[in-house]
Amino acid sequence: MKFALLMTFIMLNMLFYGLLINYSSSLKTEIAYVMVENQNLKQAMEGLEQEVSNRELMFSSEGKKYPFPINSSDFMKLSSPYGIRISPITNTLKNHLGVDIYTRVPRSQVIAIADGVIVDSWPPPGKSKDGSKYYSGHPVYGGMVKVRHDDGSIALYGHLSAKYVSLNERVKAGQVIGREGSTGKSTAEHLHFELKIDNEYVNPLLWIATPSTGENSG
Repeated sequence: MKFALLMTFIMLNMLFYGLLINYSSSLKTEIAYVMVENQNLKQAMEGLEQEVSNRELMFSSEGKKYPFPINSSDFMKLSSPYGIRISPITNTLKNHLGVDIYTRVPRSQVIAIADGVIVDSWPPPGKSKDGSKYYSGHPVYGGMVKVRHDDGSIALYGHLSAKYVSLNERVKAGQVIGREGSTGKSTAEHLHFELKIDNEYVNPLLWIATPSTGENSG
C-alpha cells in the first residue's frame, strides 16, 4: 500500500514537472516572440521619426553643400526616405541607405553633384550598341555610377536607364552622367541617390539642395 502511494506520488510529481517544463518552454517562446515584435516596432518607430525628419528637410536648400542630382524642372517628389523603411522588394524592414527621387519626365538627366572621379560603373542591363555584348547590370542598382569627389565624399546614382561615363573618368559638377530609370531591383522609374561623408552613409537631404517645386510624396 505504501509502495503504491509512493509510486503515485512520484508519478504525479513527474507529471507536474513535465507540465511545468512545457509551460516554461512555451513561456520562453512567447517572451522571445514579444521581444522580436518589440524590436520590429522600435525599428518602425525609428523609421517614422526619420521620415518626419526627412519631410522637414525635403524642401530646404539653405546651407546645403551640393546641388540636386536632377534638374529642378524635372523633379517631382522625394519618396522612400533615408533610414528604416518597409522594402517594396522584400516587404520587410530594411535600412534604406539613400533617397529615391521621382521625376516628371521619363529618363530624366542625372547630374554629378561635384567634381570627382568615377570609381564604380555598371551599364544598365541590355546589349551593347554593336550587339556584341550583354550587360546584366549591378545586381541591386542595375545601371549604376559611383563618384568619389575631390573633397573625399562619395555619391552613388542607381537604377539608371543609361550612363554616359566610364570607370576612372573625371567628371565636373553639373555634368550629365546618365539618365534615371527602373533597372536592377526597382518597382518604378526613379533615381536612387546615396551619399557618403568621411566614408559613412549620411542622409543626403542634409547635404543636397532640394528644389522647392517638388510635391510632397504623401
